Amino acid sequence: TSLIAALGYALKYSGHRVLMVDADRATDGFSLFILGPQGMSQIDSFKPASTFTGILNEFERSKVIEVSPREVHRLAPGEHNLTYDAIISGKGLYGDDSNVSDSAASDWNRQYERPVFQQGVRALFDAIRGWNRYDYVLVDSRGGFSFESTDVAAAADSFVIVTEATNTNFYQDRNLVDRINGAAQQMSTRSLLRGIIVNKATN
Repeated sequence: TSLIAALGYALKYSGHRVLMVDADRATDGFSLFILGPQGMSQIDSFKPASTFTGILNEFERSKVIEVSPREVHRLAPGEHNLTYDAIISGKGLYGDDSNVSDSAASDWNRQYERPVFQQGVRALFDAIRGWNRYDYVLVDSRGGFSFESTDVAAAADSFVIVTEATNTNFYQDRNLVDRINGAAQQMSTRSLLRGIIVNKATN
């Protein structure tokens, strides 16, 4: 999450057209970074098509991908002085259902069957590619070995692994790459490991 946030800021600051997507519905960390200190006051104005969860919910119901990235202005004094194009994870950030009606709350917290998730993510990424609107699309995915992590990486053009400098982590990284490659075979995509970033290392 920190890597995506820093890279997105640097690319936007350099004048590139950037879309940032929070596909980590478990923590919502990237969404909270994008929205900033006053972000909770903006959530009511997000349409379902501007959230990862809303896009998947609609795809599950109708098999139609509706995507509408939202401009998030961080222009106040002491802010980034940038406007981001973003798709946040959902309207129930950190499990807060106060922004969601009682009848819709279960939609925002639901777990997807893997085939639906794979098809929805691939359709979302294909739609974004078809726009040819952005120089870079950065996606923050869920950590670990769940399909909500591996299948996002498999559907992307390439992925980066963030790890720590221990034998255990390197062993897990190898297995993670194998699982991403397996997901890519299931989804008929081509996974590409772009790089590995070693975190929490001093030399």
